[in-house]
Amino acid sequence: MAKQRKGAKKDQKQDDAIASGAESAAGAEAAAESSAEAVAPETKDAAGKISEAVSNVVEQVKDAGAQAGDAVREKYDGLSEQARQAYDIGRDASRELVENVKGYVQREPVKALLIAAGVGVIIGFCWRRR
Repeated sequence: MAKQRKGAKKDQKQDDAIASGAESAAGAEAAAESSAEAVAPETKDAAGKISEAVSNVVEQVKDAGAQAGDAVREKYDGLSEQARQAYDIGRDASRELVENVKGYVQREPVKALLIAAGVGVIIGFCWRRR
């Protein structure tokens, strides 16, 4: 019987320990839920601020990209116009040179023939030396 009492006391102590542990666990769970509820609004606020900051950065990057694209387009247009003008100037100059040469050959055919022969001889000597 003494053994049964000791066993009963031991079982009672274990039951009390389990009950006490369960109460502690329930209290810890309630505290964790309370802490989570207290932190949740702060976390939502922080997440909202981060989302807003990211959106602002995305908009700034888009704006910067658009500005860069506009600047490149303007530069291209300016350079394209300069190239067109240079081409027109070169074309006009070559046409004028051709007209001048034609006029000289018609006015002085013998001199033009001698000049052409002299240039041919000089070019021939240059090629032969190579």
